[in-house]
Amino acid sequence: MNSKSISIIRTTESSIENVLSITKKILEKKLAACASYKQINSSFWWKNKLVETKEFTIAFKTTKNNTKKLISFLKSIHSYETPEILICDAISDEKFLKWVNESVN
Repeated sequence: MNSKSISIIRTTESSIENVLSITKKILEKKLAACASYKQINSSFWWKNKLVETKEFTIAFKTTKNNTKKLISFLKSIHSYETPEILICDAISDEKFLKWVNESVN
């Protein structure tokens, strides 16, 4: 594990209201330094049906130490029965890494 790395936790949500609610709760708990979100088009199988819909994707940036806590909390507040939760390691420059570390618990 690179000492200059952070975690990016990605998920999707059905509405901007859910995105804003989840994002606010996670940032208020200082589980992530920031979040980015945008609307996307999604296609997937759900309960034996092909679904094509608009969703929002959210990317939370956090420390390696906060990854498990963030995921646990995200699962507890997510509106989906089976939420997409993806964990990506990302190498960051030192200035951004310092800011992330200072911004979370």
